[in-house]
Amino acid sequence: MSSNTEATVPDAETTAQAVPPSPRRRRSTVILAVALAVTTSAALVLGYLYWDATRAGGVASDFAGTDPTGAAAAAAEHAITVSTYSYDNFDAHFDAVAAISTPEFRDEYETAAAELRDFLNEAEGSSTGTADYAAVYQHSDGEATVMVFLDQEVRNVLAPDGRVDRSRLLVTVHREDGRWLLHDITGA
Repeated sequence: MSSNTEATVPDAETTAQAVPPSPRRRRSTVILAVALAVTTSAALVLGYLYWDATRAGGVASDFAGTDPTGAAAAAAEHAITVSTYSYDNFDAHFDAVAAISTPEFRDEYETAAAELRDFLNEAEGSSTGTADYAAVYQHSDGEATVMVFLDQEVRNVLAPDGRVDRSRLLVTVHREDGRWLLHDITGA
């Protein structure tokens, strides 16, 4: 028995028109579109926030240019002055610190200086400070607190070849007679 029926094979175009996309494929496309929209939105928001934070200089300072008050540069220099000393020339160090200090800080430092001098003489201690970065942390009229990233190369009888101590300091400066004076310095 033979039949003369021909089997018809649908072509690709007919099949594509006849079969709708599966719900799974549709869901994947929707998820991909939503993810793309969210990523684009996040990039736009983050880009705007970055632009807004940097267009007016923000609060960060690399010692010049972005801190119109000069507080960050002054605090960094004051931290360097305080952290640079030598047992064989302590009086010059004390005079340098006193010259950049408010009367209150000068009095506190003078009280601590006698013990510090004795300790440095006994240990034959010396230090050279360098500030890697400074940024204004808080600012109000006539006062600023600045975060200073300070490295000290320290030498003494226990470390004759020297070692580097890394410190993060909060340095408070007061504006008096057009100068930023050291008012407080603490570890952060």
